[in-house]
Parts: sequence; structure tokens; C-alpha cells
Amino acid sequence: MNTSEATLLATIIQGGSIGVGGQLLSEAEELGITPECFTTNICQDVWEIINKIDRSGRQLDEQDVLTDVQIAGKSAADFMALMGHAKTSLHLPTYSTKVLEQYKLRMLNRMSREVQEKTASGEEASEIMIGIDQATKKLSETGAKQKPISEAIDSFVADFFGEFDKTAYLPTGIKAYDSSLNRGGFGPSQLCVFAARPGCGKSAMALNIVHSAAKKGLPIGMFSLEMGSEELMGRMVSMESGVDWERARDGVASKSQNDDIKKAISDVKKWPIQLCDDAFNLPLILSIARNWKRKHNVKAIIIDYCQLIRANPKLPREQQVAEISRECKLLAKSLKIPVILLAQINRESEKENREPRMSDLRESGALEQDADSITFLFQKADDDKTGPMVRWVRPKQRGGVGYDSGKLGFIRQTGKMTDFKV
Repeated sequence: MNTSEATLLATIIQGGSIGVGGQLLSEAEELGITPECFTTNICQDVWEIINKIDRSGRQLDEQDVLTDVQIAGKSAADFMALMGHAKTSLHLPTYSTKVLEQYKLRMLNRMSREVQEKTASGEEASEIMIGIDQATKKLSETGAKQKPISEAIDSFVADFFGEFDKTAYLPTGIKAYDSSLNRGGFGPSQLCVFAARPGCGKSAMALNIVHSAAKKGLPIGMFSLEMGSEELMGRMVSMESGVDWERARDGVASKSQNDDIKKAISDVKKWPIQLCDDAFNLPLILSIARNWKRKHNVKAIIIDYCQLIRANPKLPREQQVAEISRECKLLAKSLKIPVILLAQINRESEKENREPRMSDLRESGALEQDADSITFLFQKADDDKTGPMVRWVRPKQRGGVGYDSGKLGFIRQTGKMTDFKV
């Protein structure tokens, strides 16, 4: 008989003698205890019996539980041995935590064996990783604590009256855009989508957000599935120095420009940026993102871009994108940071020479539902495609002004985005 399991059950039953058995049972369930947490037959049976008694409205009582144990054909001696482990109700959280921890370790051990079996049978790595990610996520949510309304109200009041963590809100660094966002930036638990046709500046926007955050000392993580880390750093240095990277690389930059580049390189090296350019599978991206939060306390995650992520290959592509959208939203919620997801749109808005709309998002309508914010970057037919301006429209925004639109200054040589000046 498992000592921790027996102690937990005996403590709940003994609590019935002073009228708190039902309360202790509810506390154990809220902490995450389920029938699967028990390893021995007697413990599983007793857990089911005390739940049945509680659901019927009867008070938990040791003698009643023993009677039901015997009616069920179980050993009375085993039950009495279990009751020998009883502690006071003060010990309930300790033993609930122990039982839950032992359960999680057993599940991890089982997962390890399953991975070995699937590997030996020749199953694809991406399939195995998807299974692992789903199982570990479910396991990590076991025992999730509930927040009473009083605590939720206290958090709301503190935020409403300005007692909030300013670093939890991520600005783009473009004042005209940020002014219409709640707290001047993207907030905790938000999934924020920037979408555009190729060449309209969605990667540049992502790098501008990274640049703005890093200069303030805010740790930030970026997955670049389209560009390598060397190209990303070249763009970042160009953005910081104000010098066209191509000129420096081609050896035609002036001495002062080269000096600016060297200083920018020195500064950028110190910034708290985490980069990954070779993670394409959704489970791997989610795992790395959680690790960045744990090790570096990143304040936001940026993913460039949605359609390059590989999800469950057995699903149609539309369902894969829906899975990507859902998991990115859950990632933002679990890490309590904004996740900025870049995406492509179809050609319809270009063909019709109009503002993009949410139905233009390629391959999935799930992004429309899951995203807290959706912003499109675009140009009209008569706009200068190489000029210093790109338009934006935001048809969805849960925090701050809803629909909004405007123009951005876009210095294409350096990738720098600014407030547009006529």
C-alpha cells in the first residue's frame, strides 16, 4: 500500500468525524486528485466510495465507509490498515501534492516507454513529438489552481487603477499604432497576428518589435522559419546603425558607416534576444518557447510565420493551421505573455485593390477566432511598391480600440518602421 495515498484518504475520512470530510475531499479534488492518481486497488476503491457517499449528501464517517467497503467485497483488514495512516486535516495539502507528484512521475515514465516503443516500430519523429507535447501539456495542467472571484477582482482593480507591470505590455515602437492599444502594447495572454502578402513588411514589423523591446532590456524570443539567424542579425544591425547592410557587405560603405555598424554590432550582442531558425515542428516550437520563458523569462514570443510551421501531417492543411492557431493561443495563455504570429494572406485583396479582411487569411478561419488582435499590412495598386510607406488596418482588437487603420513609414534599405510623415 502506498503510504502517501493511504494517508491522504485516511485524513479525508477522519475529517468526517469533525464534519469537514466533504470539504477535505473537495480540496483534494481542486488540487488535482483523480482516481488515476491511486496505484493500489484498496486506495482506488476507497476513493470511489467516499466520492459516492459525498455525492449522495451523506456525511463521511469511518464506519459507513467500512460498511460500503465490505458491501463492495473488499478487504476490511486492508481498510483498517489504511486508516492507520490518518493525519490531521492540516496535512491534506502536503499529501495531496505528494500523491499528485508520484502520479506525474509515473505518467512520465510511461511516456518514456511509449516513446521507446514507437521509435523501435519506426514511427516518424514528428508524430512522436506531437504525442509527447499533447501528453505533457495535459499532465502539466493536472492540478491547475482555480482562482476565487475575490482574487480575480483584486487583480482587475490593481490593473484598472494603473498598478500593473508595464513590462508585461509589448509595444511595437510605432507611436501612432501603439496609442490605440490597451496600455500602449500587446498584453499578457494575447495572440496577436500580423498578416500580409510577401514584400509588405511583416518580417520587418516583427524585427521592429524585437528591436524596440530589446533596446529597453526586455527579454524576447523569436522563431524565424523563413530567414536564417545570420540574415536576421544583419537586418537588426542595419536597423540599429541606420546603414544599409547590403552596402556594408559589398564593401562600399564609408568609414563612418562602418564605424556605426561596428558600434551597432557591439550593442546588439548585449541584447536579451533568443533566436531559433531551425524549429519547424509545432511541438518543438512550443517546447522551446516554454524553455525560453523558464530560463530567460521572455516577455513575448514572435513566430515568423504560421504557414511554415509543420503540425500533425495526418490532418488536412486547414486543420493543421487551426491546430497551430489554437496551440499558439494556449501558449500565450499558459505563459501569460503575448505571442505574435505572422501569417500570409491570399491574393484577393490585391486583385480587388481593397483593404485586406479577416477572410483573406490563408488556409484557416481559426486564426480569426483565436487571435486577440489581427493587423494587416498592405499596399494599394497605385502605391509605390518600393516607396517609404506601407498601410495597415486592424479589423480585430480585444484590448483597446477595435477597428483602426493608418500608415507606417518604412525605410526599406534598413527595414526600419516608423510613424509615417507626409
